[in-house]
Amino acid sequence: MTRRLAFICPLGALALLACGGSPSEPPAAGDSLRLQLVASGLSSPVYLSAPPGDTERLFIVEQAGRIRIVPHGQQQPLATPFLDISNRVLSGGEEGLLSVAFHPGYATNHYFYVDYTHSSAASDTVYTVIERYTVSADSNIADSATHKLILRITQPQPVSLYPNHKGGL
Repeated sequence: MTRRLAFICPLGALALLACGGSPSEPPAAGDSLRLQLVASGLSSPVYLSAPPGDTERLFIVEQAGRIRIVPHGQQQPLATPFLDISNRVLSGGEEGLLSVAFHPGYATNHYFYVDYTHSSAASDTVYTVIERYTVSADSNIADSATHKLILRITQPQPVSLYPNHKGGL
């Protein structure tokens, strides 16, 4: 038993030393992070994305239910939203239109997906909804009539006890 302890104790001490180490040096003053304004004129932006291979536009999700496009090199979004589903979105706190994801084949099939919080008018039931949409003939405007339900998840009840953490894509 003594021989076993004589072997295990130094081995344990070596393992503890291997886990340690000196703290890393703070970054030099020239390596500091800086904020850069990407866009202005938005209302509660919560997510930013772009279709695969599209380097000319940023798609910014506004919590109330709109997706706005900001062209490359500009800071103001286009006047007409890419998508406006604010009439179906329950917005506030951590609820609302939370994200957009573009299909890997977006350049040919024009599919994109949104995740939002929806409330049934007939009850106090809240849902997380994922829908698929298609872009209209104008690549800067979605065809809101093409929405297809992909997934609907009932949120825990009562809503007053579970008002947040609705997720996103």
